[in-house]
Amino acid sequence: MTFSLAPDFLAKTQLPGDVYQSNFTIPALTEYVGDSEGDRLLCPVRAVKEYLRRTRYCHPRCSRLFVMVTEPQCVVHPLTISHWICQVIQHAHVDVSEENMGLVQVKAHEVRAVAMSA
Repeated sequence: MTFSLAPDFLAKTQLPGDVYQSNFTIPALTEYVGDSEGDRLLCPVRAVKEYLRRTRYCHPRCSRLFVMVTEPQCVVHPLTISHWICQVIQHAHVDVSEENMGLVQVKAHEVRAVAMSA
C-alpha cells in the first residue's frame, strides 16, 4: 500500500524548501504470516484497508487519513493521535503490578523507545 504525504507536510527535522520523498510504501504481511486469524490481524495493510472501509463516508469531506467519524467530521489533530497511542501502550500493560505501574506511564516523546524495547 502506497501513501502520499500532504503537500504542506514538514517532517520534524525538515526545513521549508527541503525536498523529501513524498510517497512511501508499507508492504502487506500476507506472505510472512501464518493462516491464523491472530497473525493476519497484525498486518498493517489489512488494518488500513479496514479503517478506510469503515470511514469511507467521512473521507469526501477530509483529505487526510485520520478523520473523526463523529460530527464534525474533521481531521484528527496530531496531539490526539499521540494521546491515543500512549493510551494503547498503557492498556497493553494492564497486568503490571502497582509498584511497576510508574514504568508504564508513557509520554509522547517516549513512544519510540517503548516500541523498540517491546
